[in-house]
Amino acid sequence: MSSERFFYGFSPLASVLLGIALIASSGVRAQERPSTESAEVEEVVVTGTRIRDRNVYSSSQITTVSIEDIADRGITRVEDYLNDLPQVSPGQAITASNGSSGTATVNLRNLGAQRTLVLLNGKRLAPGTTGGSNSADLNTIPSLLLERVEVLTGGASSVYGSDAVAGVVNFILDDEFEGFKASYTHSFYQHKNDNGKLRDLVRSYDYEVADSNVTTGNTDKIAVAFGGSVFEGRGHITGFVERTDTQPILQGDYDISACALSGGTSRCGGSSTIPPGRWADFGGYRAAGFTNVNPDVTGLDLKVLGDEFVPRAGQTFNYNPTNFFQRPDERLNAGFFGKFAVNETVEAYVSVRSMNSESNAQIAYSGTFGNISSLPCYNPLLSREQYDIVCGDWMGMGGDHAPDFATGAEALAYISSLDIAVGTGDIIDYSAPLVSLKRNVEGGPRQSVTKFDNIVQLYGLRGEFAETWSYDLSFQRSEIEYSQEYRNDLSVTAMNRAIDVISVGGVPTCVAALTGADTACIPYNLFSGGLPGDGGIQAVIDGGEELQSYIANSTFVKGTGEQSILQAVVSGQSGISRGTCAVGFLG
Repeated sequence: MSSERFFYGFSPLASVLLGIALIASSGVRAQERPSTESAEVEEVVVTGTRIRDRNVYSSSQITTVSIEDIADRGITRVEDYLNDLPQVSPGQAITASNGSSGTATVNLRNLGAQRTLVLLNGKRLAPGTTGGSNSADLNTIPSLLLERVEVLTGGASSVYGSDAVAGVVNFILDDEFEGFKASYTHSFYQHKNDNGKLRDLVRSYDYEVADSNVTTGNTDKIAVAFGGSVFEGRGHITGFVERTDTQPILQGDYDISACALSGGTSRCGGSSTIPPGRWADFGGYRAAGFTNVNPDVTGLDLKVLGDEFVPRAGQTFNYNPTNFFQRPDERLNAGFFGKFAVNETVEAYVSVRSMNSESNAQIAYSGTFGNISSLPCYNPLLSREQYDIVCGDWMGMGGDHAPDFATGAEALAYISSLDIAVGTGDIIDYSAPLVSLKRNVEGGPRQSVTKFDNIVQLYGLRGEFAETWSYDLSFQRSEIEYSQEYRNDLSVTAMNRAIDVISVGGVPTCVAALTGADTACIPYNLFSGGLPGDGGIQAVIDGGEELQSYIANSTFVKGTGEQSILQAVVSGQSGISRGTCAVGFLG
């Protein structure tokens, strides 16, 4: 990586004086140095040059990253290297899981990826998603043909417009490549977990400790590129194909992230939404006007163990281990570049690129998260002991334990009678004011699977005219198809219907099924077979895929995006003098 800064400005008189000074200086040194035929030149120091460099005539610093710098680090993703630059704030990357869009972006000066303009060989890179953002997806860049990356962090908006407020990143590809080359890259992470303090801390919370030696996160990348001249040297074609397969890394694989640390490294954080299910009133009984037969009991904070309610005793859930440090990702890039000299002043060029990718962003298991806020006392899935604790022992509470009805009509009539009793003031309520905090470890972790299919076509003409003038006329068309499937997140509507259960003919039945509101409703048994630790509830495990499909239906988002850019650029020397410029040097 090179980062250079020069500021040069010359007036005609200054140029002459500087030239004379250099000649005089050279002459004096020649006289002072002894002349011998056998003298060898060991080093040549260039003190001045007429070779144009963008850092010489640009008013802002341009940082150049060569492909050799990236290759020497053994990095298979360009964004991983760019994120190490001081002017770059990490944006979307393969290390983002919670809130990931499935893309890779660059965010200059932490002003947002949408304010960073990304170019490919000087042409705007197409948007990476269909979500309305103009942020480019760096995954579409063929790394095997990458020559260098240029980063400009100041003064770019005056040239490129308001979407370059943070700066410009220009990826330069080798469109003159001759021959054939292929590469295979295999990378992985190996770590020895030996932090005794952290491992003891995790054990003290009864959380699972990371393995002592971890080898994970394999990435395999196969890339092929080819190119050559055509039409007796008047044209050139370059093509590429790249396939990348990245495997996940879990936070639970490392001592430092085996639990959510808080207070530095003194405590493990955790969630009170726990696998056996927490039921707490948070002052609900007192607020509603209920009193317990035991005056010492004013509220409840329980969990399920077996078929009983027992005190939660501060149990929490370690949500860290299932989160991804690195998302799994499968990607296929392909495309070609071509150019042809029509005549001495006109060159036609074309570029067609496509990318197909699929990535999975995984976070912790879903749960009820307090979205169930009451428990009907007539629920037949409650054991007698459980019923007494949450309903029977509270004065003012209505509803019998596990009443059974011959028909659905009789069951609905019973519920109607309870509603009438509440209305007349005979009872306060017939539902316990308990909030459910149940972690759904019986299902799978929440996953956001994103898929992208995009194609970009670029056609243009460029050349020179009138000796000092050049032009570039181009049309770029990009199309993208996007889909996202969100898996294993509990439905608030479904789980509230599934907890409102009454017995009909000895069969626990959803009230929503009796009313016709949801005939597909399946009872959600959160009271039978509570397992110790993070084991969950056996009744939910027994419910299998049928229950999980009901309470955690997948949701889908699909979108398409199109962008067309017609661009015409004319540049040259007008012949109009701007006058004398100041001379300045920065050492």
